[in-house]
Amino acid sequence: MGQVKNKQAIVHKTILALELGINHFKKQSPEQYDYEFFKESLIQRFKYTIDTFWKYLKLYMQDYQKLIVDVASPRGVFRTAAEAKLISRQELDQLLDAATDRNLSSHAYDEDVAQEVVERIPKHFAIIKTVFERIEIK
Repeated sequence: MGQVKNKQAIVHKTILALELGINHFKKQSPEQYDYEFFKESLIQRFKYTIDTFWKYLKLYMQDYQKLIVDVASPRGVFRTAAEAKLISRQELDQLLDAATDRNLSSHAYDEDVAQEVVERIPKHFAIIKTVFERIEIK
């Protein structure tokens, strides 16, 4: 259980950092000279948050729920969580969308794609935070 609690603390920190990034980014305008820097920073925070979140979710299901989780990808973990009734079908769809955006932001940097992903990050943040708070070990 110690490993799950440690991973939970890391995810909690990444969620707080992403929330701070979102709030700070909202204050930026595209005309500012450092807009691109803040946009790239927000994307990195999002990627780190979703990566730590799905790994925590997998560990939570294995160690806390005692489920067999024989997958090694975010999509597989999210589907397993839906099968285990830890998340709803709607939440699964939202988390799969977040995973897609995470991949889009990683493979080839395209300015238009990056802007689209940034615009969806607040929605992705909301579902990650909601699910995390629901399964958080007290």
